[in-house]
Amino acid sequence: MGTAETKKEELTKGFHHIDLNGMSAIQLTHFLTPFLELAGFKWVIIDEDGEKTLKIYQDEKQRTLTQNSALHKYFELVATKLNDAGLDIPTLLAQYPIIDIPWSKKTVKEILWRKSQIEELGKVSTTKLSTKDVDKVYDTLNRYLAQAGIHEPWPSLEELSKKEIYGERKFT
Repeated sequence: MGTAETKKEELTKGFHHIDLNGMSAIQLTHFLTPFLELAGFKWVIIDEDGEKTLKIYQDEKQRTLTQNSALHKYFELVATKLNDAGLDIPTLLAQYPIIDIPWSKKTVKEILWRKSQIEELGKVSTTKLSTKDVDKVYDTLNRYLAQAGIHEPWPSLEELSKKEIYGERKFT
């Protein structure tokens, strides 16, 4: 496959392709725009060597309020587990321990989550995360913490209810 063809594939990956078949771009977009917007889609017309193609795509949804609540609950639960395991911040991050710093919801978010988020996604703010982004960062951080013997499942209503009722017992 040629370099130009490879670049074209990279640029259009994930798009649905529609050939305009001679219809003007203005006519087509005027007709389709209300339907596309209603369905949550966006569009762009790409002109490649005189050949116009309409690309239709959909942005990922921003994380939900429920996901945001679970995200911050996760930070708190991980902080508790790390502290209970005696793993202070410098120890877990393989730095020279200067001070015994206990984990908190804020330190889990700022030191563990945000570092993973920036490295993996290039996004600084948790408010910019899509629903899929949250899953990706959680999976990465969960694998990292597993190396230290720490696993905290993603908070769900069922899991939170079990912890409130039964404490930290493991369920199978």
